[in-house]
Amino acid sequence: MLTEELNAIEVRANAAAIGPWGYDGMHYEITAPYSDDGYWVIASECRTRPDGPFECDEFGHEFDRTFDFIAHARTDIPELCAEVRRLQAENDDLHEMYQDAEMNEDREVE
Repeated sequence: MLTEELNAIEVRANAAAIGPWGYDGMHYEITAPYSDDGYWVIASECRTRPDGPFECDEFGHEFDRTFDFIAHARTDIPELCAEVRRLQAENDDLHEMYQDAEMNEDREVE
């Protein structure tokens, strides 16, 4: 992934409503914290198929996987970006170590 792409993803994530976002599995809405004891709806009625059936639990509550995915994105995306940056830095370190070892090997041959 290019640095510019990762930067753009992080800009979008940082501009979104504060998290964590919530989805209770019963209502067609995604919520974000508003105050110590409140929340506000940031998305509602987000269906992948307008006429499609939803899975229900034993209480008859419908669960939409798209809502669940979107709700988790608020925390998942920043964590994924941080992991990509960590792995990129680790890769850079390993590449530098490899180059140093290669240079030392070349010196020993001479």
